[in-house]
Amino acid sequence: MSGVIRSGDDGSSRRRSKGPGLGSWGLLLSSLLPVGFALAALLGVGLARNLPSQGALLAALLVVALPILGLASPIRRGPAPAALGVAGWIWGTALLLCVPLYFPGELGTSVEDGLTWIAAPAGDDMAVAVADAGAALVTLVVPSDPPPPEASEMALEDDAPREPRSVPIAEAVPLDEAAEAEPEGPTGRVVLPYEGGGRSMRVPVTFLGPSDQVTHTMLFDTGATLTTLSVEGLAELGLNVPSDAPVVTLQTANGQVDAPLVLMDGVSLGVEEIPWATVAVCDACAEGGVAGLLGLNVTGLFQIALDHEEREIDMTSRGTVIDRYSDVVHWIELDSTAKVWTDGRIEVDVTAQNLARADIEALSIEVACSSRSFAVSLDTVPGNASRTTQVSLPRGTDCREYRVMLREGRWAVPR
Repeated sequence: MSGVIRSGDDGSSRRRSKGPGLGSWGLLLSSLLPVGFALAALLGVGLARNLPSQGALLAALLVVALPILGLASPIRRGPAPAALGVAGWIWGTALLLCVPLYFPGELGTSVEDGLTWIAAPAGDDMAVAVADAGAALVTLVVPSDPPPPEASEMALEDDAPREPRSVPIAEAVPLDEAAEAEPEGPTGRVVLPYEGGGRSMRVPVTFLGPSDQVTHTMLFDTGATLTTLSVEGLAELGLNVPSDAPVVTLQTANGQVDAPLVLMDGVSLGVEEIPWATVAVCDACAEGGVAGLLGLNVTGLFQIALDHEEREIDMTSRGTVIDRYSDVVHWIELDSTAKVWTDGRIEVDVTAQNLARADIEALSIEVACSSRSFAVSLDTVPGNASRTTQVSLPRGTDCREYRVMLREGRWAVPR
């Protein structure tokens, strides 16, 4: 008896492929949080650059979605939602971390602007609430450095000539009134007796060194920018000229000379003491019985009136907190680096190197571009040290060629 034997089941039952589980869908839904915030941040960045809203949204969608689809393909081991969720978390988080690097200080405002635009169909109140909550959450989770301060634009100097002005005459004092007792300490006003006349007025000046002080006869020279002192006069203070001292070129009666600079602890005119003063070492300036020239870096700190009848120089201090540019400029070396970002931002790093042994404060540095100039302020720069600050310039500034220069500065005097 013949029959047909049919092969039956081999005993093992084929497993049916299962669909995505709740975990996969949960992972995908949770990834919408970083993806959504990343999309809002990029949209906000585009809106801040005045891009059309539809164009900014399309660009943000492409930047967010395409990499997620690309990442999901190689990591797909199970159901598609899980792979998309993992890719969404990776790429969304990466974008949120990168926004502060390329757009410092804009993450919170960009997310807020993007969410406001996205949620606008739900009404203004709802859009504002969603945007505020989202921006607060992102700035709380994602570290973000504040943007550098924006440099303030310097006003152009007025070239118009100044007109003469009237000054009221001081009240007369009766001759029979008793003269006031001479003050013992500094008052901000000093009267220096001088010898000679014309352009050869010789006055006593006391120089303060680290451990000693010496009084020299100096030529009161209103045409000298810097105060000078001979090598012999410097030696009396126990000071030497460092090998790396700054050098300036001086015009003397015998021609130009290169003069190294030293920093005095101070200069005294009578009882009025000027802390820290730059002195050029110049033997050619010490002729005719004087040790050097008393220059504008010292005398410029005073309003001066000459009394040729009494042979006195009446000097009134301009104040204690005034610019000491002519003194400080020789001890400051400036360096800068400009970075131009693709979105038009310009960031300038300015470094000031202090070559002096005294601290320098209130530094104002000009960044001069082709058509605009900006002021950069630096905190106190310690002696023999440097300090760097970063500022941003307005977008669109033509600063392909620029230069930096010192505008103001003064010695930091211990209070």
